[in-house]
This record gives sequence, C-alpha cells and structure tokens, in this order.
Amino acid sequence: MAAAVTARLAQTDRATLRTDVRGLAGRLSTITALCQSVGAGGNLIPDAYVAATAIEHSASVAALDTDFARLPVTVIRPQARIDTSSSAAAN
Repeated sequence: MAAAVTARLAQTDRATLRTDVRGLAGRLSTITALCQSVGAGGNLIPDAYVAATAIEHSASVAALDTDFARLPVTVIRPQARIDTSSSAAAN
C-alpha cells in the first residue's frame, strides 16, 4: 500500500512538494494510515492527500466528490448547483 502512495505522490507537481518538505514526512504517514484504514488505492490516493492536509490544519474539505465520504474528514458540499445556461439567465 505504501508503495502505491509513494508512486502516486511521485507524479505530483514537484514544485508543490518542495514548498512543504518539512510537513511531507508527517503527511505521508497520515496518507498511508488513511489509505490503509479504508483500503484505498488508485483514484482515492489524491483524495487521501487532500484529506491529510485538511486533518493537519483542522480544516474541512469543500468538494462534490463523494469519495471523501470514505475518509475521516469533514466535507462541505454545495446545496444546489447554479445553472449558468442561457435559458436560465433569460428567465
């Protein structure tokens, strides 16, 4: 599992990782623990990275992605989507 997390992180923007080098070791540990606790892999790994960051900062995640429900993080979801189509604007 840790190898899959490490491989996915290697694909992440290296400049972004350089800005947070000190917190990365702790975050990698948190991500690995999150992934192992929910049996995550593949597309859930980036969500685990976001969740780990939110957990470290005692923050919530604003997302429409329902995969976050599998992770122990508070998710804020919009109540309704805004219709920006031309027919809605004409009414």
